[in-house]
Amino acid sequence: MSDRLTNCLSSAFLRVFLISLLLLTAASPVAAAPEAPAESTESAQQSPGWMTQDILNRLMAVGAPVLAPSYLPGAVPFLPSVDAWSGYYSFYWLVPGAPPTYLQVTGTVGGGIPAYSKYDRNVELTQNATVLGYPAWHDLTPIYDLVYFAIGNVVYTVESNNLGESSLGIADALMYVDVPVYQPEPTPAPGDSSSGGGTTTSPTTPDSPDVVETDPGEPAIVLPESVISEEMIVVGVRGVVWANLEASAGTFTLTDRASIDGVEPSSFEWIAPRTQRGRNVRFTLTDPSTGDVLVTETLRIEPIPDDQIPVDARALSCPVSIPMGSLAGIEIDGSGQLTIDASDGVFPDVGPNRTFAGAYDAEVSGTDVLPGVIRTNRNAWVFLEAVPAPAEYTTYIFLQNRDGVTLLECGISVVFADPDPEYPEMDPQDGTGAVGGLGFAVTSGVPEGTSIQSSDFPGVGFLNDGSIAYLESIPFSDGTTVSQRSTTDPEEATPSAGP
Repeated sequence: MSDRLTNCLSSAFLRVFLISLLLLTAASPVAAAPEAPAESTESAQQSPGWMTQDILNRLMAVGAPVLAPSYLPGAVPFLPSVDAWSGYYSFYWLVPGAPPTYLQVTGTVGGGIPAYSKYDRNVELTQNATVLGYPAWHDLTPIYDLVYFAIGNVVYTVESNNLGESSLGIADALMYVDVPVYQPEPTPAPGDSSSGGGTTTSPTTPDSPDVVETDPGEPAIVLPESVISEEMIVVGVRGVVWANLEASAGTFTLTDRASIDGVEPSSFEWIAPRTQRGRNVRFTLTDPSTGDVLVTETLRIEPIPDDQIPVDARALSCPVSIPMGSLAGIEIDGSGQLTIDASDGVFPDVGPNRTFAGAYDAEVSGTDVLPGVIRTNRNAWVFLEAVPAPAEYTTYIFLQNRDGVTLLECGISVVFADPDPEYPEMDPQDGTGAVGGLGFAVTSGVPEGTSIQSSDFPGVGFLNDGSIAYLESIPFSDGTTVSQRSTTDPEEATPSAGP
């Protein structure tokens, strides 16, 4: 082969190679984003290993992405208390102590990030960190370690104390929870052979419909094991074609009542009733055509744990002054675990103080400090006994949280009590005088067991002879002493010309 032919073939091969390269380049996107690693997609569909199916079911009510710690810190190696309703969730771990050890992770749809530290409002919060690649606000104080960050329209927080590791590190290790979505079992269409059972056929008679109903399965009501007072959960219904769903208490958000008529297999939001000591709620599915009960389930409603009640102090009302030794009624408007402390005086063991102490059978120590709990936002009363003192004084009332931080305060002036009224000494009397506005007479010479209604001692309103005693009318007098009875009527007074 000559050199000329070799050069021609080389040039042709080079042209074909360049044209192929240009075609491949044109077929590729110019600014294609790099594909996410396969393990990233898989991790988004996983849930933390410590999370139970019951917690996952409760998170169905949130309706938003849920982030949770990917591991349990060593200081709180147990399952958290869980709150979940539409647009909000909270995981809360607590180890009581001084100081307490706790961890709380929350997510709030449409939430906000405050402009200042809740520990000290003079400290402005600024974006000073990142969490999972998003801007974060880290609020580190002597009593808590708190991180805020937002993804989309959801604001997440991680707050801890005495945990042995920072909230920022825990926040960076959060992972998405694969929250299950309830899917009702599909009702197979007539003649559907996809289940492997072949085509369903039945004889057609004038008394039977052309379409044969298929068995939707056993009726069932899907409930969590237990819920907390006033918590929103999702109630699932399956195994029915058409039924009435009813609860003995609580409210379905769809109807704002305790029942829903004509439900199909689906899930429904339900708000638990308020309870102070726990109660059971009965759910029933009823056939609307016959009234027969198809299935019944019972759900336990537990009261909100004291340490999960939000602490809120809106008002503290005290009387201006009280006498020494008396009780002062103090009104508290708020909720949560609170402590009321008095600089002077004691909180006696009386009814309102027992109620505030958190249990109906609780004993109050009768000291100047009274810890208590208000389970819901309402007004509560406590009674303070003002102790006597040689001089008048002012006692100060402090409403505090469990960490000893004063939330509200007021003062009461304690004054001397008014002296008791004094009456004159009453010596024995002979019946002719009066003492202190009261007259006394002595009845003497009355034989024992005899009646005083006699000629010697006539009854009231009678004379000695037994006739009725009466007084004649006293004539008009000009104010002078009347010495004898008048026999003529007085003359009519002539009106004067003056006013």
